[in-house]
Amino acid sequence: MVPLTGQPSSVCSHLNSLRLHGSDSLAIHRIYTRKVKEFSSIYPFVFGVENALRSVLADYLEERFARMDWWVLLRNARQNGQVYTAFPNILGRPVNPAFVKAVWRVFDNMVNPQHIKDVTGNNKSDEFYYCLTFGELWKIMEADWLLIRDMFASDAV
Repeated sequence: MVPLTGQPSSVCSHLNSLRLHGSDSLAIHRIYTRKVKEFSSIYPFVFGVENALRSVLADYLEERFARMDWWVLLRNARQNGQVYTAFPNILGRPVNPAFVKAVWRVFDNMVNPQHIKDVTGNNKSDEFYYCLTFGELWKIMEADWLLIRDMFASDAV
């Protein structure tokens, strides 16, 4: 067995535990390296799309709720022991409970100390959006399609 080095430890541990022969291990290492290179080539595109969605969603929801920091209302309510079902609307705009739940879950699942610091306190605006994973961003948009779809096609019926 040829030990792999210079790779993420979980990958190395798993591959090394397979007790592969040198040529098998080398073949898997080549495939892994090729896949990393392939992803590296599309990463700038994915990064651009993700950040464009963050920016457009921030602007769009600011327009819909008339405040960039609309999410602070949910953050504060959650901190004060309220439940997401207490919000049939946000700042007078009706929302799907799934939308509020998706935002609520972001705060429930937030563990990164820097993200927690970024969304805590007063005088906040769009910090919330930069703490979202791509999956969380997608769940928020998907949760209330009637609210969000105009962001993509304002003439949608």
